[in-house]
Amino acid sequence: MRSLHAIHDGAHRVHPFTAALLAVPLYFFMAPSLQLFSEYFDVIRSGVMVDRSVCGYVEKGAGWNTIETAHFTIYVESGIDLGAVKRRLRNDFSFFSRKAGRGTTEENIASRLDSIFTQARDMLDMYPAMPKIRLKIFKSGESLDREYRAMTGNNHRMKAFYVHDCDMIYTCEEELSDSVIVHETAHAIVDHYYKGIPPPRISEALASYVDMQLSD
Repeated sequence: MRSLHAIHDGAHRVHPFTAALLAVPLYFFMAPSLQLFSEYFDVIRSGVMVDRSVCGYVEKGAGWNTIETAHFTIYVESGIDLGAVKRRLRNDFSFFSRKAGRGTTEENIASRLDSIFTQARDMLDMYPAMPKIRLKIFKSGESLDREYRAMTGNNHRMKAFYVHDCDMIYTCEEELSDSVIVHETAHAIVDHYYKGIPPPRISEALASYVDMQLSD
């Protein structure tokens, strides 16, 4: 059994120690909005135990497709519209974009997710050695909620959650967005940087700060 950690550019980087100091006043000034925000992005922390066998690792040929990127292994449940996933991640595919028409849908998704990871890491100025983050995307919110309930025993309606001991972000097609991904990715980076789960208020403030700063 292990504890479970449940739901811009370089010129603006913040040193980790400074970020931690700034996080506490940021939390208190933004407490109402962060509290509301956290109702949907769950961060399951110390005190909740989970067996790694319930992490929901995906076997090949089990109704899931896999996309590998530099920083993620993405498990996509069968039936999910990858075109919709790409659009939800706010890629720039406008007529005037150099990216327009380049690469497959899977390549564009991979590129955007790696960009989100890099921006989160640069904003935090944290570069820990860490494995690829697993990202599990369910077809429906009901399936996501069942997974959350199986791991925690709680019946909350979730948008996403990150499990530290599984190195996995869980979300669903209807809730997927770059905001969801960067928020949970920031938790993963912070946890690996500090080699554990930091105080909830600091971790949540840092993740929310990175979310607010994410660029297209």
